[in-house]
Amino acid sequence: AIDSLPIKKGPAVLAFIAPNTAQGALDAGRLMNRTWAHLNSKGVACHPYYVISDQLFRLQSGSAPDKLLPEMKRIKQQSSEFFKLDDGQTLMILLRAGYPTKEARRSLRLPVEKIFSTSSNSKLE
Repeated sequence: AIDSLPIKKGPAVLAFIAPNTAQGALDAGRLMNRTWAHLNSKGVACHPYYVISDQLFRLQSGSAPDKLLPEMKRIKQQSSEFFKLDDGQTLMILLRAGYPTKEARRSLRLPVEKIFSTSSNSKLE
């Protein structure tokens, strides 16, 4: 219940669904990245939510603790029904999105110009 509260409060939620394969996961990740960047460029804040998809992955990979298997199987059943997943599809990740009510604190990462530059030798510096 605590983990689902941020999703319930989110103004919009995007679900990235793909075939349950390594390529499907890569494709979903690329799509999420492009979507996130596009929404940010339009002033929409985004936040990834991976609790459900992580549980689904752990169940599929066999890395789920035995005591949590019943709950994880329930999550799989409910998410399959809610998202109308076909056999072989899985929920890869959810992305909460909405207009921020205050200015978000930006990452302290270095600007790309301080990390990479181009020169006449076309070498990365």
